[in-house]
Parts: sequence; structure tokens; C-alpha cells
Amino acid sequence: MNQVAIHRKKKRELEIKRTVEILEESFLSNSNAKYRILEFGAGSCDQVPFLSKIGDVTAIDIYTHSGIDLNKINFVECSVTDTPFEDETFDIIYSNHVIAHIGESRKHDLKDAFDEIFRVGKKDCLYVFAVPTQTWLILSVPAHYASLAMSAW
Repeated sequence: MNQVAIHRKKKRELEIKRTVEILEESFLSNSNAKYRILEFGAGSCDQVPFLSKIGDVTAIDIYTHSGIDLNKINFVECSVTDTPFEDETFDIIYSNHVIAHIGESRKHDLKDAFDEIFRVGKKDCLYVFAVPTQTWLILSVPAHYASLAMSAW
């Protein structure tokens, strides 16, 4: 794994660890509950083990990453605009840095994505979306330029 990938993975691990801590401390009052969690835009599913600490995770993405262990992770290849789940299935819907990209390819519409997200979320569903912030962007710039430099070699 190159330095850019290591940096990105470490940053994502810090984000998800803190997110789970905040969820446990502030929003999840029943520590014995097993929440049903949907992570969309899961990529290689690196965050699933962290989310699994608070519930049963179903990860989805528009492609199946080669590094996903399908024997250990409940993964479904689908778009967030069209999922195979029943209405009101999930207690928590989570996504890390994906919302900002819905609509870029014109295949996926943001309104359609939210219609689907609200359909599969229970009435009292907790929606947790991480989006790029100024701090995140500052931390990402060195990784981005290192990646460009490495690809130029």
C-alpha cells in the first residue's frame, strides 16, 4: 500500500472511530440494542468493522471492491437510488464522503437517493453523513498532490 493510501485509510479510521463514539455517547440510549445499519458508498468496506460494534451492518456500493471478504461482510452491489431492501428496514443509515458525489455521473440523482434512503430508513432512523469539511480538505491536499506526483512518475 502506498503512502497516500495509508494516509487516507488512517484518516478514515479516525473519522469512523470518533463517529461511533459520538453515536454511542449521544444517540444510542439502549446499549443492549442491536441496530440495523446501512452503509452506502461503502467502497472496500473498511468502516464496517467499526460500525459492527453498534449493530448489524449491510454495506452497499455501485461496484464490488476486490478486497471485500463476502464471507464476513453483508455486501450488496447496488445504487443508493435503487436498493433491494424493504421499507423501513434500517435504524441507522451511514455514509462517509459519498453524498457530495451523488449526481456527478448523472446516472444517480440526489433527490432519488434521498427518496430511497428515507424509504428504507425506519420512522425514527438516525441518518449519519460525513461530508468534506475545511479540515478534511486541508488534510487531503497533501495526499492528493502526492498521488498526482506519484502517477506522473
